[in-house]
Amino acid sequence: PDAAKAGGGYALLMMVAALGYCLADVAADGLTVQLARAESEKTRGRTQTTVYLVRTLGNVVATAVVGLCMNSWEYNGSFDRGLGFPAVMGLFALPAAAMVPVSWLLVKETKVIFLDPPLHADRKKAGEK
Repeated sequence: PDAAKAGGGYALLMMVAALGYCLADVAADGLTVQLARAESEKTRGRTQTTVYLVRTLGNVVATAVVGLCMNSWEYNGSFDRGLGFPAVMGLFALPAAAMVPVSWLLVKETKVIFLDPPLHADRKKAGEK
């Protein structure tokens, strides 16, 4: 009886998580293309291949975790024991949470200074909006 009332909250959280995954995936694809363009002809394609390999392996591990940990009688599975939904979501949150300090400490970006004025600066001089 309580599951029907609590389901909306879980569904909303899963929707936000899926949206976050999509945003991160698009950003990662953009960075991958940028890095792939910088590769020499001799090594061209290795960056994209490595990124897609790691992504696919992550998906395989996530599917295996769900398949093995959520296959108990509680989910109409055949295992005697298993993890509950909050435990599995907590397990998935650990590597995601670990990426925050990793990104903060290890990702180094160079500041880009543009020497040419932006296009809209010329329009302001000409009296346009």
